[in-house]
Amino acid sequence: MARAMLGPPPTAPRPDPSPWGPSGAGIVFGKAWAHAYVRDGWNGPWRHVPYLQPLRSVEAAFPERSSAEFIYHYGDVKREDRIDMAHWLPAEGLDLYVCIRVIPEQGRPFISWVGVIPAEQLQVFGTTVDLSGTTHPAGDQPMTAYGLEYLLERRQVPGAWVRKDDASAKWIGWSPTFNQRYVSGLQELGNRSAEKIQESGTEVAYGFGGSSVWSHRDIVEYLLHYSNPDGPSITEPDFYLAPVAETEDPEIIRFFDAMQTRVPHEGRNVSSVLASLVDRSRGLGAQVRWSTLPGSGGGEAGFPSGVVEFELVSMADAAISVGDVTLPPNPMREYLSLDRGLEVQHSLVTVDAMATYDRLRVQGARVLSCFSVATSVLDITSDRVLIEPDWLAATQTAYIAADDVARTSPDFERVWQRFRLPASFNWRTVYFQALNPSFSDNAVIDFASFAEYMNTGHSWRRQLPFVVPGGGADDEPVYMAPFVLMRILESGDDQYKWMMGNRPAPDHKPCQFSLIDQGLALDIRYNPNHYAAKNHFTADSAITAKLDYDQMVATVCLETDTRPAVDVLLDAPGVGRDRTLTITVPDVEVWIIAQGTVTGVASDGSLSAYRGDRVLRDDTARLRHIAALAKAVYAKHRRAVNVRYRGLRLDHPLGTYIIAAWQDQVRHDIESVVTQRVMDYENNSTAIKTGFVELDFAKSAG
Repeated sequence: MARAMLGPPPTAPRPDPSPWGPSGAGIVFGKAWAHAYVRDGWNGPWRHVPYLQPLRSVEAAFPERSSAEFIYHYGDVKREDRIDMAHWLPAEGLDLYVCIRVIPEQGRPFISWVGVIPAEQLQVFGTTVDLSGTTHPAGDQPMTAYGLEYLLERRQVPGAWVRKDDASAKWIGWSPTFNQRYVSGLQELGNRSAEKIQESGTEVAYGFGGSSVWSHRDIVEYLLHYSNPDGPSITEPDFYLAPVAETEDPEIIRFFDAMQTRVPHEGRNVSSVLASLVDRSRGLGAQVRWSTLPGSGGGEAGFPSGVVEFELVSMADAAISVGDVTLPPNPMREYLSLDRGLEVQHSLVTVDAMATYDRLRVQGARVLSCFSVATSVLDITSDRVLIEPDWLAATQTAYIAADDVARTSPDFERVWQRFRLPASFNWRTVYFQALNPSFSDNAVIDFASFAEYMNTGHSWRRQLPFVVPGGGADDEPVYMAPFVLMRILESGDDQYKWMMGNRPAPDHKPCQFSLIDQGLALDIRYNPNHYAAKNHFTADSAITAKLDYDQMVATVCLETDTRPAVDVLLDAPGVGRDRTLTITVPDVEVWIIAQGTVTGVASDGSLSAYRGDRVLRDDTARLRHIAALAKAVYAKHRRAVNVRYRGLRLDHPLGTYIIAAWQDQVRHDIESVVTQRVMDYENNSTAIKTGFVELDFAKSAG
């Protein structure tokens, strides 16, 4: 596969940046002629359209759209290279590919812009009549062309491709959201196949049909591959994520591989999905690269042909590392010179008004801790937290003394029904497992220390994120609601039997199990209350007590006080100030579970207990990723610059990181990336524009 390149041919290299001042002036063409070439299909021959005049071209970084303007005069026109007045019909331009070829007075010709013509206008001046009496319109025909990224706006991946066991792909008629597992009440990531789909024995892209997590790289490769034309196409080019060979720029690819997001794509075009994955607010930009290599893709030497690549661009000038995540530097770093006399027609530097901070704190959601609870009387080997009755002894005495009708009073609703975590709860199980771990400055879990319990508004999680061993294929997590188990000792039976919540054993009443946030209590409701008070209730009643609440175990999940967080020092705080920016990413979660937590009942009547890894979910890598981006944004003052030069220029192409601008030996820090390069062929000028945006942390949570 050919390596696509952008802009000038190899004979017109970009000047190297100098750490001591402005770089070289680059290549400037004071006098040049721009010609338009068109072709019907991407792999067809290019043909020159002599009188289609290029006016202006704009190269723009994704997700902005590149564009070019042309004009064609039609009717009875005397061209500058002809001696007669000939009649010219409007040019046929819709859906043609077009490129602008610049021929300088000195030097080799080069391609300055490539795109497709989707729109035209006819500005009619009037009607002419020839000698035969035939009438002809006359006027100007403006044409607007868009860059090759416009093709991605017209492409979709309807339905979805799922990887089968034989590595082939099967199409389904709907489009799942990338990384969305369809389990009620949970936000677990991952619905990607474990391995890539193969075509003719070659791996092409991941598909749906598993529980692995889609990275941004995986999603882009999937969308580009399955939106490319089937088989060899002469109509449209194939798009690929650059670099094709990962060894050419592995750092930016590894960084892109670390980004994970839920992305819907039902009914969306490819460009729209790409824009939600790659934009400047994520610390990354992108651009479309086309090839002008000699004979590339079987095309004409020196003209665009072959594959088109979607290339990532870093918005940082130096490597930014937080923990195990690194935002690589932009390899193209240059300076601008603003004091070249008549060369500079206009220059405008906009100072960034973004607030500056001394520290950054990027934090996720509160930690979820899963464990079992039971009274101190219950004799089991599984680890657990002790709970205590949540009713008054005097109320229990009054219940026993009442009759069955009086016992239905709301005054007795807690008796033998309500249990709570004790005030002395210290976030440890009876076997001293920590249930509320601490985190390092880089949000790495530390079970050796744990946070102190403070009853300041904790809440139960109504859905449990824990694994039932053997409960799912390939040890996949099985998600269950909070549940309670009651142990039953049947007469003449030496084995204990268990009943679960609303699924009671035969001849036993079901219970209504619920969690109460206020006071961190559990409700186990039977009718009447004393049905669960065997060995505690001895008064007369029409209904006999059959269960003992001391023979109960419940598995629950609690939101702790602790959040995973990454702390970054941007600058030494000044005297009297310590400004901290706190960024909360609510869908970054950490789930832990105590070993020995009860997960169900085995076939022999014993309890099943969890014995796996204590960390069930750990999204802290995403916090480190966002912290790296935030550090890149807030660690420096940034400016946007707009400079217009005389002459057509090949330096400072898209994606170039402008370190600073020099004027009369004075340096102005810029610290932003070239996002537009505008060539004005009528006025023979080139404009360079840089841009920056404040980091969008909602988008960057991936």
